[in-house]
Amino acid sequence: MKILMWNCRGLGRPLTVHNLKGIIRSHSPEIVFLCETKNPSRSVEQKLRGCGFKDWSLVNPEGTAGGLVIAWKEGLEVTVINSNHFFIAIIVKDKVTNHDWCLLGVHLSTNDQIRSQQFGELSLILQQVHGEVAIIGDFNTITNQREKKGRNEKSPASMACFNNFFNDCELVDIGMIGRPFTWSNRRTRGDLIQERLDRVLAGNGWLQKYQNAAVLRLSESGSDHAPLLLDTNLRHEQSKRRFKFQEQWCAVPEVQNIIQDTWRDEVRGSPMYSFAQKLKKCRHRLVA
Repeated sequence: MKILMWNCRGLGRPLTVHNLKGIIRSHSPEIVFLCETKNPSRSVEQKLRGCGFKDWSLVNPEGTAGGLVIAWKEGLEVTVINSNHFFIAIIVKDKVTNHDWCLLGVHLSTNDQIRSQQFGELSLILQQVHGEVAIIGDFNTITNQREKKGRNEKSPASMACFNNFFNDCELVDIGMIGRPFTWSNRRTRGDLIQERLDRVLAGNGWLQKYQNAAVLRLSESGSDHAPLLLDTNLRHEQSKRRFKFQEQWCAVPEVQNIIQDTWRDEVRGSPMYSFAQKLKKCRHRLVA
C-alpha cells in the first residue's frame, strides 16, 4: 500500500494541483493526506475528483489558514473515527495482510505550547489502537539539531516535548530515503533554512506487520514542503528463514568487528529507529 502525504500550502494554485496530479500518476497512492488545503470543501472536492478520488474526509480551513483532507481509492475499506482542525484519524482495512490499523494524518501547530496540548490529544487516541498505528504529516518540530540547517537552533524544550511524545507512546520514526530535509524557506546562501518537519511515526504493532515499510522523499514543487510517500512494502522480498543469532558467534573476532563497526555508524532518526536500523544492518552483514 502506498500513502502520499503533503503540506501543499493551498490547493487553489494551478501549479500545486498540476504537481499533485503528476505525483499520483507516477506513484499511484491508495491514500492521500493533504494539509493546509486553504480552500473550502467544494473546491477541494473538485480537485480530488480530478485526481481520480471519490471518497474522502475533509476538515475545512479556518478562514484562509489550515484545512485537511484524507482521500482514498475506490474499493479500499476505510472508516473515519475522529477529526478536528489538526488531525484526521481513520481505520484502514488491509486486504493483503487481512488486518485493521489506524492512520493519523496530522498538521501540528508552530506554537510550542499549543503543539504540546495537541500531543496530549493524540496520545489519547493512540491508547486505543495498541500500536497498530502510523502517524503521517507535518509535525512542525524536529527531534534534534541535525534535522535543521541554517541560522538559529531550535528550542531544546520543543525537541524534548516531541521526543517525549513518541517515546512515551512507544512510536518509532521510520526514517526517510532521500534528501534529509522536508521544508525550506526558499532563500539563498546565509539566509537559507532547512528542516525535517514532515515524517512518519509508527507503533510497534504496525511495524511488525510492515517490516519492509519505507518513506520516500519526493521532489518539492508548488510548496515549500516536500511530498512524502509511505510504501508499506518497498522491497518485495521472497520469504527467508528466520534469522537467529548463534551464541558461538561471540567468540569469532570477525563477528565482533562487524557488530562494533555497525554500532559506530551514525543513523539519523529517533533512538528506537537508530537501534532497529543497526540491528537490521548487523543481521544482513552476518548472513551475507
